[in-house]
Amino acid sequence: MLRIFFIQYIFWVAFFYLIFIVVRVDKGVFADTILPSKAIDIIKSNESKFNVLKWQCRSENYRIVNGNSEKMPHYTNAEEVIFDLNKKIYKVRRSGVSLTANNEGKETLVPFISEISFDGKIYCEWYKSGVANQKQTNSNSEGFGVVSVNQDDCTLNKQFIQSGYSGIGMISGMPAIIHLCQDLSNKFESISDFLQNCDKNNKIESSKITSAGVIKFVINFDLETTGYKIPIIIELDYDSEVCSIIRQRAFYRNTSPVKEYSILSSNFIKKGNANYPQKITFKQIFSQVTLQTDYYFDSFQYNPAITKDSFSLNFPDGIYVDDHVAKKYYRVGDVVEEDRKTDDFMTRRGLTGDIPIRKESSVITNYIFMSIGGLMIIAGIVIIIRKWKLKT
Repeated sequence: MLRIFFIQYIFWVAFFYLIFIVVRVDKGVFADTILPSKAIDIIKSNESKFNVLKWQCRSENYRIVNGNSEKMPHYTNAEEVIFDLNKKIYKVRRSGVSLTANNEGKETLVPFISEISFDGKIYCEWYKSGVANQKQTNSNSEGFGVVSVNQDDCTLNKQFIQSGYSGIGMISGMPAIIHLCQDLSNKFESISDFLQNCDKNNKIESSKITSAGVIKFVINFDLETTGYKIPIIIELDYDSEVCSIIRQRAFYRNTSPVKEYSILSSNFIKKGNANYPQKITFKQIFSQVTLQTDYYFDSFQYNPAITKDSFSLNFPDGIYVDDHVAKKYYRVGDVVEEDRKTDDFMTRRGLTGDIPIRKESSVITNYIFMSIGGLMIIAGIVIIIRKWKLKT
């Protein structure tokens, strides 16, 4: 009897263990090694499905200390993006509130709105801030704008390219984190480009693929920043079904105050022949505090119909524009002479050269000169008449 019981016990243990193994495999826990080149080919194939992306998202920021989460309202914002992945051109509109110090040094919440664009040749941007403690800007709010072929002249564009615009940028045909997936060399690169460079330089330590199609990379990577390198190890999970990074962690191997970055994409929604995340969580983990940003996607379009104006940026009235292309400085909506625009631009930039001489005079000055001229003419006529009478 005991022997039968023992046999049944072994049978059921083996049975449930097999079920456990099957479930674990189906969930993609166990993974097989795959050559990095083959894994990258899968990702590149997914990227080729997408030409243009258009999405709207909003973000919320939190400060976490000892497990207690505190919302940071001054970094809450909304974002609308249209991005051509092949041409690497884009247009972005942002709005929200930012923390700004006033003249007395006190910090206040100030609403802002901005737009940036790049059409393949020219960078454009403008920024407008409102009145402290108001919810949004108004038509009377002043702002500044820039037009240039040099990205260094356009701070907001440079920020977008270098940091993925607060963490959201272009990777593998999806909005995803590119903050750690480029060398900050002022250019966009897809995840397959990044991985190919890592593979070429023998930076990929391992690459595996699960039964669920999740490709897992471990990358020994040096993040190049301004003037120095930060050695880090990146763990990156790419889901070939949803065509996106679903998890990414970066561990710093030096004395950087940031110990770890982590990104998690969740709640994917089916859209056409691909998926997009409803939410992306981005964490920066320090020794004493964790900063967390949650991105919520309100809409997402793959390869939407576009026009030639889809990537054009229009400056609203009241914006002061520094145009490095036309070499003009002016306020949108004001009627200003062209030579005045050029003269003001040259003066602001501290430039010299063949500058059209600005000839301008006030209305009063014009009247004075006209009056003097008129009096001189009348006096001349009077003198001529008197001389004529004396002769006769």
